[in-house]
Amino acid sequence: METLQFTILPGEYSIHRFSPIKTVPKDVYKSDFLSIVFTDNELSLICNSSIDIKSEKKDDKWTCIKLIGEFDIEITGVWAKITSIVASAGSPVLAITTFDTDYFLVKTKYLKEVKNLFELEKYRFI
Repeated sequence: METLQFTILPGEYSIHRFSPIKTVPKDVYKSDFLSIVFTDNELSLICNSSIDIKSEKKDDKWTCIKLIGEFDIEITGVWAKITSIVASAGSPVLAITTFDTDYFLVKTKYLKEVKNLFELEKYRFI
């Protein structure tokens, strides 16, 4: 596996849970990074914490990290390595995969330790 490079997105992010509605609050589109997931029993959003949204449940203080570059959608082992390192730092991790690249969120209070462990493994933050 090639050496991974990351960038830390600015600001903090929140995860919101709604009942299985199909209407997304318009303000979330102001977010620098946005994830919207519909299932048969919920709507979940991840967006900048600075956006005031009234949701049923909310979990704050997440930092979003982007993998730099495009990755083959069928590449194996990347998430196993990432989640192993994040778990070693004591943080939960949320993975978000797009067609071209991947993102993951860690609890902000663990960010320094997460970053240190990645750097010990020779991964770079740019």
